[in-house]
Amino acid sequence: MADTHGSADSDFDLTQFYQVFFEEAAENIDQMEQMLINLDLTQSTDDELNGMFRCGRSINEGSA
Repeated sequence: MADTHGSADSDFDLTQFYQVFFEEAAENIDQMEQMLINLDLTQSTDDELNGMFRCGRSINEGSA
């Protein structure tokens, strides 16, 4: 059974978006991982930390 969204009359298939979500999530995870590896805790900036949060937020928003 395919995942659908909406009323009983609507047959909107969400499975078409799975592959795009997983690809984008993997890219964001890779980017966040590189940011964490390169992070210097003694000299981190707000921009660096916000960049990591943006990656996580993008994954969260995409999952909705």
